[in-house]
Amino acid sequence: MGRNLFENLLLYYFELVEVKEEKLIELIDKVPEVMKTAFISTADRIRQRGMKEGTQQTKKQVVQNMLRKGSTVDFICDVLEVAPEFVEQVRKEMEV
Repeated sequence: MGRNLFENLLLYYFELVEVKEEKLIELIDKVPEVMKTAFISTADRIRQRGMKEGTQQTKKQVVQNMLRKGSTVDFICDVLEVAPEFVEQVRKEMEV
């Protein structure tokens, strides 16, 4: 199986099914040795992407809360280390 196809299948599987860490370890043990490195690196990328998306969602929620409390864009950007464009995007989404 080609490496790109393998990675795409793993991505599809992990996005389709919530895999707990114990199950992931069990799956890794069943993967042939030749493919373990690719499997582990793909799993790590998926985990990192999930953490990044979670962090972004958290920042978005905090920006919304700060805007509701009357914080200025400059203050929000300074405290959360986000771009003014991000704050404005969140503000527009709140208006919808």
